Amino acid sequence: MLGLIGVSGTAWLINTYAPGQPVHLVVFFVAVFVSCFFLFLFLLNNVRRSTLVSLGVVLYLILRYLNLRQSYYIVLLIASLASLEIALRKR
Repeated sequence: MLGLIGVSGTAWLINTYAPGQPVHLVVFFVAVFVSCFFLFLFLLNNVRRSTLVSLGVVLYLILRYLNLRQSYYIVLLIASLASLEIALRKR
């Protein structure tokens, strides 16, 4: 439920405010992270994995905002998140 509320709140934020000021960008990325976190928490039922996937989504959007659209960045992002998953796994 919180994920759907977060998605609708993020959509309202996008339609209401222009991304000209840094404060609006920070609020947007935090809202995207929170809504993705709760959606992936519902789907995956694992806090660590939902945090990593949400972080990956936000980092991908930041890379797109900075016009870094080469495929190497996506591969590096996936490799970094996979290595974090392996490092944080409990044994």
